[in-house]
Amino acid sequence: CSSDLKGLNDNGDAAGMMIGSDGAGYGFVTRNGQMTSLGQPAGGDWSTANAINALGAAAGVAMASDGTFRAFTVSASGQVTLLAALGGANAYGNAISDTGVVAGHAQTGTGALVATTWTNGTAQALGTLGGINSFAYAINAAGQVAGYSDTVHGGTAAFLYDNGLMYDLNGLLSAGSGWQLLADRKSTR
Repeated sequence: CSSDLKGLNDNGDAAGMMIGSDGAGYGFVTRNGQMTSLGQPAGGDWSTANAINALGAAAGVAMASDGTFRAFTVSASGQVTLLAALGGANAYGNAISDTGVVAGHAQTGTGALVATTWTNGTAQALGTLGGINSFAYAINAAGQVAGYSDTVHGGTAAFLYDNGLMYDLNGLLSAGSGWQLLADRKSTR
């Protein structure tokens, strides 16, 4: 058996994935020194908890029995809720704010993956920086989301989503700095 820690909060609660003796991946959370397996909330043989907030609620991704991926959230009391995509088959939960809003990305009906937030289970697409795909990996209590997006010019750029607008973070760099903020190259699962 092995495990991978994905998230940690200020209380010392953790989120991650462990490989069971059956070879399947199981998302887990620890709260107050107790580890709880999240099992296979979407019915497949793989899940991971990617983040945990200050209240002990977590967000993650689980494989469904048909091979698609479903974002999920688990409350501090242990109730798991699967989160919908945006008309496509797949959704990925990567972060959770202290207010319980989940950030990640979800597939649209066209197959694109778009940065998404889920509030009380309702999905909201955040858009892109003019390209096809965008991916969210962080969210704070104010609802600001960070990630990266394909751009209209074919590359990628880091973004900040705030108050309904997606900003290319490269716009904050001084001209001639030699820096370019691209993607963190994380996996989409």
